[in-house]
Amino acid sequence: MKRNSIALLLLIVLAQAGAVTGRSKKVLSWGDQGDGTFINPILKSDYSDPDILRHGDDFYLIASDFHFVGMQVLHSKDLVNWSVIGQVFSRLSMSP
Repeated sequence: MKRNSIALLLLIVLAQAGAVTGRSKKVLSWGDQGDGTFINPILKSDYSDPDILRHGDDFYLIASDFHFVGMQVLHSKDLVNWSVIGQVFSRLSMSP
């Protein structure tokens, strides 16, 4: 009984996400949907305390980084499609 309940719950979740109905590309993708729309979240990673700077037509995002040493810097032209372009520093020494 418990196994059947878990399987049914999983099937409902997958159907809601579109994986069972064939809508998975649209529903499960990140950010830009390719048709002039986007869904949240636009970034599939955790960028806490983000700061966004604009320079002309370019946007740059830098955030507190607790997963990767180096505080990654991202670039975008439209605030939806982002790519990692560098790091603020390559490694922090843990010694005093």
